[in-house]
Amino acid sequence: MAWYMNETLFDLLSLHQGSFIFDLGTALVPQLTSLEITPLVTKMAKYELCRRLKSDPKTQNVPVVICSSKGEEFDRYWGMRQGADAYIAKPFQPTELVGTVKQLLRG
Repeated sequence: MAWYMNETLFDLLSLHQGSFIFDLGTALVPQLTSLEITPLVTKMAKYELCRRLKSDPKTQNVPVVICSSKGEEFDRYWGMRQGADAYIAKPFQPTELVGTVKQLLRG
């Protein structure tokens, strides 16, 4: 995912631990946050990060995209309830991700 986003002229900073993302996210205030949720990653940590970003006044308006291997309707519903602005189920076409990011950045 990061490779494709870099190839489409987005600047990325990839971090793999939620506490680092939150600390850095509130210091730098990114334009958009993408959270990748997989069965191998602690899902609750990513959802907690999403909730924390959306509850912090500095980052509450930063769009959050959840990319997950879970694509059932309930999974989408749950991700959006946690504060995500978009939910993309894997596998997805890179153009779907780029289109979603562009739409969210336009506001």
